[in-house]
Amino acid sequence: MKPAFIVEDHLELNKYSRCGHKRPETEYLVAHWTGPYNHRAKGVRDYYNGLKDQDPSGRRFFRGAQYIVDYEDELVIEAMPDWEVSYTCGGAGYTSWAKSNIAERYLTNAAPYRDADIGWTGHTPNWVTIDVEICHPNGPEGRFNDRALGTAAQLFAWLCKKEGLDPWRDIVTHHMITGKECPMFWVRHPDSFAAFKERVAALMEAK
Repeated sequence: MKPAFIVEDHLELNKYSRCGHKRPETEYLVAHWTGPYNHRAKGVRDYYNGLKDQDPSGRRFFRGAQYIVDYEDELVIEAMPDWEVSYTCGGAGYTSWAKSNIAERYLTNAAPYRDADIGWTGHTPNWVTIDVEICHPNGPEGRFNDRALGTAAQLFAWLCKKEGLDPWRDIVTHHMITGKECPMFWVRHPDSFAAFKERVAALMEAK
């Protein structure tokens, strides 16, 4: 059963933030941060949804995740069903970790976001990941507060159980896949990331 703190507020189907394509499987849960801004979950969700109205003749952004964790309320917004492909882990290149742990067929397109009627045409890690944006109140440092960490840990524990994943092996950061410094605080403080995974593992054992 889906936890009560998860609220469905799905993006409209569009080629910039929710393509609607079904993923074949889940291999990893990927943690992200919302950048150096104190955004709440609803604001991030609405930003993603607003990408559908971009001017197709100008610069276009392709962004969107399945889950967004708030930092004040015990709230996770489900922005799309988690069996759909998101726009989060494509990149101009991939790390040695990604090349060793993700099938080559999901790493073949270095420019994954194409402006086509069907929306998604790239072969990227997004096909095998569920992605979680974690909001924070701490500006450029990006340290997650206790509320966000507690809710995120419950979400990741539930997802690991649902998908049959190992929290130590299968919870990863965006940085591990593309090299992007995301989530910044966990990239700069890997002990904090390890502590988070330990917290998820403990929740799984307790239930």
